Amino acid sequence: MLHDNKGGEYTSAKFDKYLVDAGISCEHSVHNTPQQLGVAERMNHMLDEGMTTLLSQSGLSCTWWEDTAQHFIYGKICLPSAPIAPHTPHELFYGKKGTVGHLHPFGCLAYVHLQKDQRCALQPHALQCVFIGYPDDYKGW
Repeated sequence: MLHDNKGGEYTSAKFDKYLVDAGISCEHSVHNTPQQLGVAERMNHMLDEGMTTLLSQSGLSCTWWEDTAQHFIYGKICLPSAPIAPHTPHELFYGKKGTVGHLHPFGCLAYVHLQKDQRCALQPHALQCVFIGYPDDYKGW
């Protein structure tokens, strides 16, 4: 179910068709009453706080907000959640326990290996970088 504030982005016929086709029902709150969307508003607040913390501790600018949000949410789904304890969102969605051994702090020092064809013989074999997240399409970081 989708709960929304009946904002313009939720009222198009195309969006309504998408919801119907996907089997998602929709419930609107009264306009300008965020307290009626408690769960969604709490999630937005938690995401805002988490992103602010990650950006602050990493020293990165706000322009990295998208990578910060992805990193925060990725970590969040790997951790147990009170409403579904002792399970994690990852476990419920994928049907198996996720691992956390590969998680790294956002903004930490990272090195990217340079292949031989990307460097001269006496150049360093790695490039120093800042870690901002995990790629979707392959294992590695």
